[in-house]
Parts: sequence; C-alpha cells; structure tokens
Amino acid sequence: MLLHDLMQRRWPGNVRELENVAERQVLGLEVVCSLDMEEAESNGNTVSLGGKINAFEKCLIAQELERNNDNITATYKSLRLSRKTLYYKMKKHGLLK
Repeated sequence: MLLHDLMQRRWPGNVRELENVAERQVLGLEVVCSLDMEEAESNGNTVSLGGKINAFEKCLIAQELERNNDNITATYKSLRLSRKTLYYKMKKHGLLK
C-alpha cells in the first residue's frame, strides 16, 4: 500500500483498523485496495460495481508501479498489458508523474 494512501485515509478514532493495516504491511501481506470504498460506504454512499472495479484497477497499477520502482516496462509486463494500455490506464487514474 502506498504511504500516500495511508496518509489520505481518515482514521477517526479507528486505531484498531490502522494497527491492522500497519501490521499487515510489516508482515509483508497484501492489503486489499478498498480503503476508499470502505470510507465512502461508511459515509452512507454506495459504490457501484464500476466504481469498485476502477478503484481496484487504480490500486493494482499503483502497487505494481511501486513494486517495480516506477519501471514502466517491468510494470506492463507484470500486468500482462501493452505499454499503450498501461499508459492509458495510468492517465485515466491520474497515476502519470
């Protein structure tokens, strides 16, 4: 999980959730890309299937970029995408630097 995501997440008195996420990170376990969806749902909003798929796609690409030290070639190969498709999805999700 990206540090940026953790810092953007609101943790209003929910220390246990923060501890669980931190513990999973320390142990090297994957943290599910659902913090934004959980926050939206906890605010009484419903998240559509398309919204959940987009959030998951963005998170997956961001995690692969981080895992590959922002190496585009390694990332599109690990995701089994073309370079063009990866760039399109990065632009769509605001992941271009």
